[in-house]
Order: sequence, then structure tokens, then C-alpha cells
Amino acid sequence: MYKRCTTEKAALQQRRIEECLLSAMRDKPFGEISVSSLCEQTGLSRKTFYRLFEGRQDVLDSLIDRTIREYIRYTLPQQVADTDVSPELLSFYYFWLEQRDLLDVLSKNGMSTMLYDRSIRHMLQEETDILRHLGVAPSLQENTEGLMFFLSGILTLVVSWHHTGYQKSPLQMAAITEKLLSQPPVQFIEK
Repeated sequence: MYKRCTTEKAALQQRRIEECLLSAMRDKPFGEISVSSLCEQTGLSRKTFYRLFEGRQDVLDSLIDRTIREYIRYTLPQQVADTDVSPELLSFYYFWLEQRDLLDVLSKNGMSTMLYDRSIRHMLQEETDILRHLGVAPSLQENTEGLMFFLSGILTLVVSWHHTGYQKSPLQMAAITEKLLSQPPVQFIEK
């Protein structure tokens, strides 16, 4: 488990290690990246590394978690804010478009499911700011199974969108998601 930093210096060191891992994952598989190489590339000692992280996996967890927390502070670019689709959904897709480097390395390493796992972990730890930012109704915020279904579905759309090379615009993805939420494509229970 990585440490939550209490000083600005430690937070900057943690961020440097995360960015170094992201950069290294562009060129080599995650399994071939060592703690030693991360320390060497960042100029930080192993002692500093282990004060912040238990291992490489913690660095990746921290990177994904920080990205998820950054989503809460994300604001939609002004030039696209005035549309007919949900601004929350549009903001969601613009945010993930900007995170294509992270999505690239996760996909390249067969680790896209980590995005689901870490997002659901945040949701279950009652980080409802993420849900409010996404525009999730308060009644659904208390329904764990419904939230898991929603979150895994919308993240599947993001990962699929990434795999297709972003053939659709964020506006088109937001409109598709909005339609799926208002008119599910499959009726599971016969009425």
C-alpha cells in the first residue's frame, strides 16, 4: 500500500516516481520495470522509494488513484461546455481523452481492468465527490450494486473508445452514454 503524503516534498517525490513509471511503461512491459530503474531515473534513493511505496504495483495504484482524484477537479473546456448533452458526461469523456497516455500503457500491458478495480474501490470507500461530479443521482449513490453496474459500464465504454482510437468525439460518446442511461438497449426482466 502506498503512503498518503503529508508533506509537499513527499508528494512531489511520489509524483516523480509515478510519472517515471508511466514513461517507462511506454517502452517496456510493466513486469520488466524494476524499483532500481525507477530510482535511477528519478534520482531518488531506494530508501525514499520504500518510504513512499511498498513496490512497483503500489506506484501504479497510486498513479491510477491520483488520476481518479484529479477527475473531481476537472472542468470542461469552455469552448465545448454549451451542448445539449449532459455536461457531466461530456466532462467525463474529455477527461479520459486527456488521460490517453495512462490508458495506452494500461492497455499495452493488459491492465485495463485496474481502472475498474481502482474506480470501484474509490466508490466503495464513499468518495461520493466522484459520483456527484459524474452527475449520479443521490438515490443511486446508496445502491452499491447499481453503482458497480453503472461504473463498470461507463468505464467499459471509455476503454472500448480508447481501443478504437477515439473514432467518436467526446460529444458523441456522451450522447451515446446518455441514451444508454435513459433507454437501456436490453430489457432484462419481462414486465
